[in-house]
Amino acid sequence: MNVLPQMRPSAIHEGVFQLLSFGAKVIAVEHGGDLLLVDTGARGSYPLISWSLDKLGFSASRVRSVVLTHSHPDHAGALSSLIAHTDASVGVHADDAGALCRSSPGASDERSRNASTTAP
Repeated sequence: MNVLPQMRPSAIHEGVFQLLSFGAKVIAVEHGGDLLLVDTGARGSYPLISWSLDKLGFSASRVRSVVLTHSHPDHAGALSSLIAHTDASVGVHADDAGALCRSSPGASDERSRNASTTAP
């Protein structure tokens, strides 16, 4: 990937990393060898996320969970790409689950039924 030299993923704290993305920040948290992502950035961010993980010594296949802060496209736009490349489960507030499932290309009724939700 052709990224500007000064752009790189960064460690925030032990086991917590900021990844490159378009739109909102994407945070990766490592725990027990697995990764949890907070948000996915805007549509088109998956290649930057994958590249960032590679640069940090991780593989996108280690992403087990994605937690979305809310359903705005700058925070959740790359969700469908991320799901297509990983087996990650998704956690999102119940108020946002329906909107995300309807807006994801190829989203099925089964995915809508199986979406993880968290209460306020």
